[in-house]
Amino acid sequence: FIDDSGTGDLRIRSNFITIEKYNNGEIMAVFNDDGAVQLYHDNVISLQTIATGCEIVKSGSNINADLFIKSTGGGQARLQLEAGGNTGGGVSRAARIDFVNTEVESTPQWTLINDYNQNGTNDFGLRHGAEKSINALRDNSVELYFDNDKKFETASIGNYAKSIMPSSNNSFDLGQNAGR
Repeated sequence: FIDDSGTGDLRIRSNFITIEKYNNGEIMAVFNDDGAVQLYHDNVISLQTIATGCEIVKSGSNINADLFIKSTGGGQARLQLEAGGNTGGGVSRAARIDFVNTEVESTPQWTLINDYNQNGTNDFGLRHGAEKSINALRDNSVELYFDNDKKFETASIGNYAKSIMPSSNNSFDLGQNAGR
């Protein structure tokens, strides 16, 4: 064990560092020279740094890769995605979450995104590829799409439907005091 009874620093100098469990050589952490830092759970990589940030890694069969954000005692568990701050005059980037099933394809099947057009409107949407499914405009309407075609939109006076499909007897029920 290492024991420091003062206020000194512990510095380890090496090009490659591996921390292993004492009695069986099970890997706990690896620090690569100019590369990834890998943290292990039960001798399997679970978290590692990459050039663009970090990733949770689970490669076993039927093993979940989970991210838990836990707050107790009345606090909020929050995940904050920040994008922007572009001071070079270019376009600010959107904050997004991509859902990818690599069994089907390598590109996102669904994307939950803020400010898709990167024009500062801060719209919030759910997209399938480039096609809109749901679009929520800041302090404004919510739009529903079918095959990238707007079918329904909320408005300050109610809502708009692009087309109303009749029931089986070709009638439309618009409510008690509705006009025709």
